[in-house]
Amino acid sequence: LNVQKDCLSITCYPDMYIRSANLTRNGTSVPSITLGVDLTLTISVEVGNMAEPATTPTVTIALPVGTTLASAAAGSSCTAAAASGSSSVVTCVLGNPFERNQTARVSINVAVSQPDFDPSTLDLRFLVQVSPDQLSTPENVSVLGDNSRNLTVPVLRRAGFSQTGTIDQGASITLTSGGTVANVTRDSDFGPVVSVRY
Repeated sequence: LNVQKDCLSITCYPDMYIRSANLTRNGTSVPSITLGVDLTLTISVEVGNMAEPATTPTVTIALPVGTTLASAAAGSSCTAAAASGSSSVVTCVLGNPFERNQTARVSINVAVSQPDFDPSTLDLRFLVQVSPDQLSTPENVSVLGDNSRNLTVPVLRRAGFSQTGTIDQGASITLTSGGTVANVTRDSDFGPVVSVRY
């Protein structure tokens, strides 16, 4: 029998997991982004393997509509491909084999292109996943809970309302859209997209 190194049987069974996944802009966390401002976000992911060696594991990052892969950090072997339900999916190959207790870091820059946004978008959601080649080194389904993370950033818009006539000083207009409430007191405040006629 040809048993692979460091494996208890002919087939290796790794346990891949995501140690951390962060979304930043210019090195700081991103509490929200504002519609109408093109920008670049950085997604950094650190992954590891707690069990037997994995064959050609990959990190995949599903990019929402309105975002595209701008670049990958040096040493990150990443490519983007079109995908249904998202702008594209970025796939980063981690190396082969990926040994027990080995870790790796992947970092990509994502361009946010405002004209491509769906006007009803309330947030950007990035799905991050790590997995080995399931044919050669399958991962036990009981340990898959730590293989994915969602990174979400709210999308803010200018309220874009205009007022004619007078309003009492200090009064506010409460606008709702899709369950989101924003107290808007001036036209530069941020809130949901609404049209108000009066």
